This record gives sequence, structure tokens and C-alpha cells, in this order.
Amino acid sequence: FDNGIVAHELGHGVSNRLVGGPNAANCLNNDEQMGEGWSDFFTLASTPQTLLETPNGSEARGIGNYAVQRATDGPGIRNFPYSTDLNVNPQTYDDIIFSGTAPHPLGEIWNATLWDVYWALSNEIGFDADLIDGTGGNNLAVQLVIEGMKLTKCRPGMVDGRDGILAAELELTGGTYQCLLWEVFARRGLGFSASQGSGQDRTDGQEAFDISPVCAGDIQLTKTVDQDAVNAGEGVTFTLKAANYRPGLTDNVVITDIIPDGMTLDVNSIRGSDDFTIDGQTITFNLGTLEFEDEETILYSVSTDPDLSSQETFFDDAEDGDTNWEILSLGTDPAVTDFFWEQTDTTPYAGNLAWYVVNVAVVQDQVLQTAEALPVTGDNPGLRFFTKYETEAGWDAGIVEVSTDGTTWDRVDDKLVRGSYRGQVSPNGSAALVGTNSFWGNSGDYREIIVDLRAYTGQDVFIRWRFISDTSVGARGWWVDNVQLMDMVSYDSPATLTSDAGDNFTTQVGNLGVLTEAGTVNNTNDPDLGQTKVSVYPNPANEFVTVSIATERAGDASVQLLSIDGRVLYNSEINLVAGGGRHTISTAALPAGMYVVRVTGADRISTTKVTIR
Repeated sequence: FDNGIVAHELGHGVSNRLVGGPNAANCLNNDEQMGEGWSDFFTLASTPQTLLETPNGSEARGIGNYAVQRATDGPGIRNFPYSTDLNVNPQTYDDIIFSGTAPHPLGEIWNATLWDVYWALSNEIGFDADLIDGTGGNNLAVQLVIEGMKLTKCRPGMVDGRDGILAAELELTGGTYQCLLWEVFARRGLGFSASQGSGQDRTDGQEAFDISPVCAGDIQLTKTVDQDAVNAGEGVTFTLKAANYRPGLTDNVVITDIIPDGMTLDVNSIRGSDDFTIDGQTITFNLGTLEFEDEETILYSVSTDPDLSSQETFFDDAEDGDTNWEILSLGTDPAVTDFFWEQTDTTPYAGNLAWYVVNVAVVQDQVLQTAEALPVTGDNPGLRFFTKYETEAGWDAGIVEVSTDGTTWDRVDDKLVRGSYRGQVSPNGSAALVGTNSFWGNSGDYREIIVDLRAYTGQDVFIRWRFISDTSVGARGWWVDNVQLMDMVSYDSPATLTSDAGDNFTTQVGNLGVLTEAGTVNNTNDPDLGQTKVSVYPNPANEFVTVSIATERAGDASVQLLSIDGRVLYNSEINLVAGGGRHTISTAALPAGMYVVRVTGADRISTTKVTIR
């Protein structure tokens, strides 16, 4: 017999009886269950000195070598031999997505993590060759794995298993090795921010490589905002949160926050601190002394400049046909001619339609491309769109590409400033996708994506959405809606925390902070009103549209909303004071489509198109 396989099978008896509690012996039949990993761990932990009298974990340990007539130092029957050396075994949490449906390839990723735990504790405490009654780090590791099973819920995923071991360590050693364990888990993608999804689906999680903030040993500061996109003139609320993870007291904790230019602070909105000073656009909060695990939260509200909005240069919401688009297939298989990009009424982001390509189980390379090159203008040009996808996870995916000549295409991996790709597909995936980030898996709902186009300023560019799949498995597909080019106006600024302990931690909201929705600006010179600027926002609009009119002098004007065929749907006579004013039109009852806002002064007319979702 192969003693390692005997230990492996014995391990199934242990894990089946412990996971989920003593009254449930059938908890390891879900898609992300780690039974094979626990069993491989028992094989290795019961034979740690197979190759060397003084091992250190970096040795390549194969499973099942004897059973397949290989030497004890052979590669074994798994995809990789087990080793703490990432050059020998590079697998991380996301690799379970590419592991198929069999339990063994998934289990080996779990055991790669457990074997790292075993040797991290052995290196910290010492290795004890007495595997039964020893007191080494290896003995503690085995104890944590077994006790962790007892604290792992029925039908678990790997994050559940991680949490079971962390909970077991708290019970057994009072947290002495919590941060060591976090470092080990983070190394294999099971860090603090790792997302498991459902234990019934191995493809819906996402790895992360961060440790628990408690292990940082300092004070950390976060800055968030309640809305990341607003109409010009609207307000937002920022939240500052300071958390002390340093044992003992930390004195003279100060947060210095800068209000971005164009935002106006509402002093009466400040909550969470009474000790603050304001100097121009800078607020300084004096938090005093923070004890270990103290948290302080400060909130304040600001308004945005009503006359400063992003400027739209292109917009398509799939509602008005395909004149803006060229629909192509880059593949050569005639069988895929029925699966082009199309307009669909299935789950649009807004309005009635969205662009969509189905994920069929055939080799395909389908493209939705702008029919004409679009000018990239302004100080901060960007491409904004909303996307939803449900594809074969890790294999079939979508990418965005930009070209100045329609022939050579650039990937935009490094230009996403809001939203992100899911990651890279399997190394065995389609050649056009391997090595680049892409959209794949299940996004759930629509996600906002913004691409920084400053590298193309002053040029005209084609933009395309490209979906690539293989023959293995199909899924629902990829949706794209509300494609927009604009010169972006956004607000973000740093907040810095300092203390007498030497803290100097700076953060900001990130991901562009607060973006102003696009408005369209027209400038005219009216005999009565003088130089006049008319802007319309939001654009596209939902329940209302605001017309902002800036004037040199007081006077009368009319504001009208017209259908695209010229019918007057709304009319109002307004009296403007010097400097101008704003006028709001309700659009909630209007069907989605294109409309015209018309502002008339003495003898000058300004017209601006607006889209109603």
C-alpha cells in the first residue's frame, strides 16, 4: 500500500465527521468543499521527513508517488507538488476557478495553503520530530487544522475554512499567531478582502492578498463618499474613519483634510468632532489620544459648483439604432454568424435597450466598434460605459480596445480609473485573452467603467468592445449600455493623519472620487442679457433636467423643451437677475429619447440636445 494514500483516505473520515458539527456527516458535497485538500494535508503532516531529516517546507512533496511507481521525490499525481516555494507550487485562491469540476484539483489549492501554515508555525516555534506528543509549530498546525474543521460551517468554501483556523487559533493560543496566519493566508490569495461567494460555486470568489488591518500595528485612515456621481450643484457627504491598531495609547492624533476646489463646505454638517479648525479649503480635526482599537468617525457635507459639469462629446444608449456602430466578427468559423452583437431588451442598464452578445459554446471573436473615429478633447477626457456580464468563468471574456487608425489596437488594462476587469483568464484559454485582464465570470448587476483617454488627447479614436469565447461551455453573455465620451470634471483630494507616534497616513476616495454628470454648454452674446452661457444637466436625465443660465445682466428669457420633431412640450417665461439662474424641468413622464432644450433671450436662441432615459 501507499502509506500516503492510506493517510489521505483516513483524512476523509476525519473531515467528514468534523466539518459542520457532530450531527452532520454529509457537509462536504458542495462545489467548493475542501475535503481532498484536508486529506492531502494529513498525508504530508504524517510524513514530513520523507525526503529529509531536517525539512523546511520548500522541498517538492508529491502525493501518490509509490502508487504510480515513482521515486519518493517524484512530482506525484497533483498538478503541482506541494512546497512553500511559490516557484514550485504557485497556486493561489483564484486558481480554483480554472480547476474544472473534480474535487482533487480544487483540494490541492487548499492544501497548498495548509502546508504553508504548517511550515510558518514550524519556523516560528520550531519543528518537533515527535508527531504525536510533540510541542512544535508543526504539532500546533495539525491541531489548528483539526480544531478549525470543527469551527467550519457545513458546505464550506475556502474563506470559511480560513476563518475556522483563525477562530481555532484564538481559542487555543489567544491570538498569539493571528497575524502570522493572516500573512500565510494572504500569500495564497485568501487575504482579508478575499471574497468567497457561494460555497456551492467555485467560480464566483475573488482572491485578495491583504492582511487584517489589526495586524498593521498603526493607525489607519479611510476616506469615503456617499455618492460617486452627482449633477453639478448637488451635494455629497464625506466620511473619515480613523482606527488605532497600535497597542497602548497614541497621542496628538490629527486629521488634515482638503476640500477640493469647486466644492463648498457646509460647516453645520460636521459631525463626530467638535475640535476642528478651518483655513480656506483645509479642515483640521484634533482627535487627541486614541487607545488601542479605538475608532473615530467624522462626517461632513459639501456642495459642488452648479456651473461646473463634465462635458459630453458622444453618447449612445442603444435606443436609436446602430448608425453609430460597426458590428464585426473577427473569427473565421461560419457557424458563428448568428451570434453578432445586437440590441436587446433583456436587462438594459437604462431605457429599453442595451448592446448584447451571447456567450455560445463555440469559438467566437465578436466586435462592437464605433463606426467613426471620435475626437478626444478636453483636459480630462474619458470613456464611460456601464456593463454587465455572465460568461464561462475564467475562459470566455470581453475586453475594450482603442485605436487611432482602426488597424492597431491598444488594450486599456492600465487606463481603467473607475471599475476594473475581473482578472486574467486561464493560462490555457484563448490566445487573444491570455496574459491580459478582461471581463469574465458573473458581475451580478451593471458596473460603471471609466477609461482614462488622456493619452489620446487631440486625436480621433475608434473604440471597440471585443468578446472572445471557446467551444467548451456557454453562458448568458455580455451587455454594454450608455456609452459616453466626455471631458470629465471630478473631485477628490487627500486626507492625512499624523500623531506623536510618527504616523503619517494619507488617503483619498480614489476611483475619480466624485464625478459630475455631463452637461452641455452653449455660449451666446444676447443684446439684453450680455454674454450668456447655457448648460444642461444631468445629460442623460431621468426624472428632471436643470437648465443653468449664466448672464452678465438681468433680463427676461423663455425656456422650452421640444421633441426632436419640434413640438413644444414645455414652456416657461423666467426673469433672470444679473449673474443668471437655474430652472428645473420635470421629465419623469416623458418617454426615453432625444429632446431639445431651447433658451431664448432678446433675439438670441441657444439650443441643446438632452437625452431622457
